[in-house]
Amino acid sequence: MLRIFLLLLIRLLLLLLTSLLLLLLLFVTLWVVLLLLTLIFVLLIRLLISHFHIHPLIVRDMPY
Repeated sequence: MLRIFLLLLIRLLLLLLTSLLLLLLLFVTLWVVLLLLTLIFVLLIRLLISHFHIHPLIVRDMPY
């Protein structure tokens, strides 16, 4: 009886550990994807700014 209980406990702990690892993996992949998206976004904005010669703070030649 005790052996069955121990086996069930070990199996439950392994299941919990694998689920925690999967959650951690999911979180890390989401974090990496967000970082990559922000990096691509920033690079695109810088490319557009350099292409159109627009300063991000001072926009010259604005018609009033």
